[in-house]
Amino acid sequence: MNAPALYSAIAVADIERFGSRNDAAQRALRRDLHAALSGAFRALHVDWSCVHVKETGDGAIMFVPPSVPKAVVTRAMTWQLHRALVMRTLAETPVEEMRLRVSLHGGEVNDDEFGVFGSDLNIACRMVDAQPLREVLTAAARSTVAVIVSDTWYRGVIRQGHDGVDADSYAPLLLAVKEMRETAWVHVPGLSSPPGLPPYVAPAQPQDPAIVATRTAPTGPDGATAGQPTYSTQIYGSHFNDLVNGPKTVNSSEPGSGGVSR
Repeated sequence: MNAPALYSAIAVADIERFGSRNDAAQRALRRDLHAALSGAFRALHVDWSCVHVKETGDGAIMFVPPSVPKAVVTRAMTWQLHRALVMRTLAETPVEEMRLRVSLHGGEVNDDEFGVFGSDLNIACRMVDAQPLREVLTAAARSTVAVIVSDTWYRGVIRQGHDGVDADSYAPLLLAVKEMRETAWVHVPGLSSPPGLPPYVAPAQPQDPAIVATRTAPTGPDGATAGQPTYSTQIYGSHFNDLVNGPKTVNSSEPGSGGVSR
């Protein structure tokens, strides 16, 4: 029997231009990446051992349990991570430049004998690899981190007024990557708005096929329009406390009132 999926905050970090470095530089970058990630969480008093980390070669995927508030995850992966990378450059010995693309999302994660998987994990990985995020990091030439969060994360965390989370510095992006076509939000720590974003166009909202409402005006015996308009709503499927399946028509003179005819 398959184990049920478990909810997790998902943070993905990728190192910019990792593949263009030689092996020695890649080894140093991988070491410093994990030091920066763990330091960012520990700076907010998060037990790093509770974070499950999956190595990706040029970055890392972090699965953070629900016991860690998502506002804390946001602060760790934005300002604290930026601070850790800046402090790294102040070392006495020269270091390889390291700039990161980061994505934040949350959802159900599956685990089997081959590893972790799931639609929400796919979304987090699609976001961090999106070309617009790469272009933002390129445009923010003096910054160390460019962050993209899902619309779900933005609505549930970013815009809720948490301390240390500046919603005004996030800008929307219509993300169209493979099967995705939805809004995401981009942020560069230390900047009032992310540079290099294309103009935002809201995604089209599909009509719910389960409920289709139409507004009609009643007619008198001679065919002329008479009285108040009626509202007719087709409801498909089973209705609560209704033993009859199939389509029903609700007619009323005002939306939300009136009887049911079948």
